[in-house]
Amino acid sequence: MNFSFREIDDIAFQDTLRRVHLLIENAQYSEIWQINDYAYGWIYWAPTALITYPLYILSSHTGLDWPLIVTPRQFSLFFAILSLFVLRKILTKIGVSQWLLP
Repeated sequence: MNFSFREIDDIAFQDTLRRVHLLIENAQYSEIWQINDYAYGWIYWAPTALITYPLYILSSHTGLDWPLIVTPRQFSLFFAILSLFVLRKILTKIGVSQWLLP
């Protein structure tokens, strides 16, 4: 089977998210803090898994998978936009010229 890069990326992303959901389900919370897949670290995976855990339960019981696939990616996009906002605030505080700001 020939997968495109995006499909491989989604499969790997979903695999990590499923691992974190299973850790939550089995009450193995201390292992969540060690996950660093995609170099996102627990700071990304812990809140993402908690927010999407109800969708994981929905997917497990009904087979409705698309919300569990789409929502974490949107959360990732939100983190990227938030990072740009925080970077802009920091650069403004230290006096960087307006035309250099993101």
